[in-house]
Amino acid sequence: MHDTRRSRRLKLAMASSLLSKAGGFGAQVMTLPLILQGLGTPGYAAFIAISALIAWVGPLGFGLLPALTRELARATALDDADLEARLVGAALWFMSLLAAIIAAVTLAVFHWSDLRSLVGAAPQVPAAALQFGFLIAMGITAIHFVGSTSTAMRAGYQESHVTNLLAFTANLAVVFGIVIATGSHGSIPVYAALLYGPMTAIFVAD
Repeated sequence: MHDTRRSRRLKLAMASSLLSKAGGFGAQVMTLPLILQGLGTPGYAAFIAISALIAWVGPLGFGLLPALTRELARATALDDADLEARLVGAALWFMSLLAAIIAAVTLAVFHWSDLRSLVGAAPQVPAAALQFGFLIAMGITAIHFVGSTSTAMRAGYQESHVTNLLAFTANLAVVFGIVIATGSHGSIPVYAALLYGPMTAIFVAD
């Protein structure tokens, strides 16, 4: 019975992973031209620079989530509910601490540096829009560190297909939101919220 269940969940994970990756690729193909259209070349350059800053923050998980997946699977196999609770609690505390550090650094950069110096095209972009977009994007990223714990938990419980379906749903929300924003002349803060917000919100809810 356990082998059958494991096999079924593996097949679900593989199928949903393909769906999620296809959805993510499709979302990028559809949304990036729309963002370029909505922001113009200087605004798009500034937006890409903000996205690069967010990409640099990604490795700050220090390998915690893969370790959580492995140890949670082991605790589940041992039917040790107390160990499961301790593992998840420790992961949430650690990721929350990282989120607080990211938020503090973001506020320091926001108050003490000129973000326009990071982007060659930024003098043509309103300083307020660039700073507010940076603040929103990094704030969402900080929250995402907490929400990303759910992906490791789902993997530990052999429920990666749920994570993949949630990611696919979030990508649909991204496309829908950016299409609407482009039609109403979206700004850097709006696009930052629409691009990074749905995935974070859905994983925090999960």
